[in-house]
Amino acid sequence: MCLILHIVLPKKLKKVILNASGAPKAPIVGAITQPSCSGSESGSVVLTGLPSGSWTIARHTAGEDALVYYYGATTEYTVTGLSAGAYKFDVSDITYCTSEKTTEVIIKASGAPEAPLVGAITQPTCNALGSVVLSGLPSGNWTIARHTAGDDNLVYYYGSTSEYTVTGLTAGTYKFDVSDITFCTSKKTADVVINALVTPAPEGANSQMFNNGDKVGDLVAAGTNIVWYASLADAIADSGALSASQLLESGKTYYAMQTIGGCRSLLALNVTVDINALGVNKYDIAGLKYYPNPVIDFITISNTNAITSIQLFNLLGQHVLSARPNALTTQVDMSHVPFGTYLLEVQSEGKTATIKILKSK
Repeated sequence: MCLILHIVLPKKLKKVILNASGAPKAPIVGAITQPSCSGSESGSVVLTGLPSGSWTIARHTAGEDALVYYYGATTEYTVTGLSAGAYKFDVSDITYCTSEKTTEVIIKASGAPEAPLVGAITQPTCNALGSVVLSGLPSGNWTIARHTAGDDNLVYYYGSTSEYTVTGLTAGTYKFDVSDITFCTSKKTADVVINALVTPAPEGANSQMFNNGDKVGDLVAAGTNIVWYASLADAIADSGALSASQLLESGKTYYAMQTIGGCRSLLALNVTVDINALGVNKYDIAGLKYYPNPVIDFITISNTNAITSIQLFNLLGQHVLSARPNALTTQVDMSHVPFGTYLLEVQSEGKTATIKILKSK
């Protein structure tokens, strides 16, 4: 304990002065310099009122037990190299008496602005691209840089408001940073993901087999509100849609588009038609029924007379599976069959019918 008693005893009793402690006074906190992106990356603080003679300053960092020491003999000292954090300082004099700690010295994380805050993200619709609201922008003029995943080119936006809505975003993953009037740049935001609003093309086999007399309405495709066209240009332009009653032409390619939620597909399913490749008559069994089509796993087949044989072929005419149910109703397991278009040959009472089936994903 630093305790000094200074007692003056003249001939007549005079005032006795007792100093409670011989410890020096706490250093006086002077100018605090924060880090700057255009200058020093660390902060500093000036401490004055230091004791005469040699001294030792101890730096106390919030959240840390370890102390950092500085040595000198001047009445003023600048502590440098301070990273972001909260600090206090005390000083010990030549007699090892130690002062109280200073008030807290706060060094900010950086002279750069904070990264923009990502607000509401609006996904694309049929009539508009995506957007995102960025807030917490620095005061004064700023420049936002848009970083697109997989693209080295930056897109810039300029303003001076505390909030900004970035519009016109196509499908992709974006990050944003902001630079303030001193050209200090923030860290990037978290990813902003804009989903692709692309109604997919209908699903179906690109080569399908038909009989003479089959029509556009017999083409097989899985989708919603499907429309067929004679050319890709017509499909993209939504011009010259084909009637379902129009006869199919062998070797011709037809194009299907679908519309979901008011949004047309941007790509078309192309189907090339092969007429009567297996030489079977599709309509020999009048009472035949089947569902669902397209099928994911099981297709149910029924007839007014017993179904004696079922065989499944791909569009190359290759045999895939067969069954002999001898029943009015049966199911065919297509769960293990690859996605595509197949011909299901059904026999009953010596008659044969071929069903065009789409195996969906």
